[in-house]
Amino acid sequence: MAKSRSKEARAAAAAANKVSGPVDTSDPLVAKWHKSKKQRAFEKSQKRKEKEAKTKEAIQKLAEQQDLLAKRKEIVEQQKKEELEAKNARKKKIQSERSEIQRKRGVLKKAVERSVLDFQEILQENNVTKQEEVSKAKKEEQDLVLQRIAEEEKLYEERKARGEELLPCRTNVVKVDRTEELEYSRRLLPILNMEQEIMESINELTSSALVLCGETGSGKTTQIPQFLWEAGYSHKGHGKGEGMIGVTQPRRVAARSIAKRVAEELNVDFGKEVSYQVRYDHNLSSDTKVKF
Repeated sequence: MAKSRSKEARAAAAAANKVSGPVDTSDPLVAKWHKSKKQRAFEKSQKRKEKEAKTKEAIQKLAEQQDLLAKRKEIVEQQKKEELEAKNARKKKIQSERSEIQRKRGVLKKAVERSVLDFQEILQENNVTKQEEVSKAKKEEQDLVLQRIAEEEKLYEERKARGEELLPCRTNVVKVDRTEELEYSRRLLPILNMEQEIMESINELTSSALVLCGETGSGKTTQIPQFLWEAGYSHKGHGKGEGMIGVTQPRRVAARSIAKRVAEELNVDFGKEVSYQVRYDHNLSSDTKVKF
């Protein structure tokens, strides 16, 4: 059908060329074939030029896009290179810091080891000095005890010769085997220097009470029961009988803790020779000689 229309258009165009006057170009086919060959060549050339211009423009845009992509690629590579350099720099810095820390640790370790050795040497020297002081204090205490016993026996014999009625002289002295640390700590208590005077006052006591005053922390509560213990009180053979040493305390906790401390200093079993008794609680035994 298209071919028949084309033939008709050609025929109409040919007829129109022969007929003088204006040609009706409202029909597209007539308008197409009515153009001359030169016009058609010109239009074809224009279309080719437009196409070439568009192609050139497209090639130019593509080149610009390729240039832009190449620049972006270069920027990305540069960023990667900078990141790699920064990473290597950080890694190198961390390694350097680790090496410095290890070096400082080594120096500190050597310093600590040297300090420990120095401290051990000082401690050893102090222990030797402390042992010598404790031994000296122990010997002085033994000499003091022997001297006190001799003085009491002499005083007893003198008063007995004068015919005075006196309590029998103490003949039983209880030996206490304390550690060197305890002996050293006891020597620091002020009341220990008054042991002889206190015991003389107790032995010469004719009434039922003796008032003893001393500063807080002087050792009254812990040491006077030990003075009585070493003097033979609460033991067989003492002039006043066997009996029991009693110590009162206003607080339950204080009674337990002081009783335990006295047992440690006397080197006896807590709950056997030295015990405590408070409301609803006690650890008394048949062998108790000191009760708090």
